[in-house]
Amino acid sequence: MVSKPLDFKSYYHFYFGSTVFFKVCLDNKTAYIATIYGSMICIKRRNLWQGFVDLQANVGGSWLFIGYFNAILGPHEKKGGLLPLKDSCDDFLNWTYSNDLTHIVNRGENFT
Repeated sequence: MVSKPLDFKSYYHFYFGSTVFFKVCLDNKTAYIATIYGSMICIKRRNLWQGFVDLQANVGGSWLFIGYFNAILGPHEKKGGLLPLKDSCDDFLNWTYSNDLTHIVNRGENFT
């Protein structure tokens, strides 16, 4: 098996959260991998999601987002305490829908 070299570049962006994204090219195809640590503050996360909307609009290719988003899709993803802010859940859900992102099903512990 002959391996092909990857064209691999990294970039750092700060959209009210720590984010590093990588551009990976192979066989004239480009993909991006973004690692995210979202703020605990809802407004800052909203700016993070908007920053990625803007970035994705200007940078073509497939995207993979991984990390700790500090956001949930709804109360079904939370155990105990106060209910999450609806606006915060809606912001996260709208960002994922508007960018055609797919949520991976959790196969481990639901709450850590």
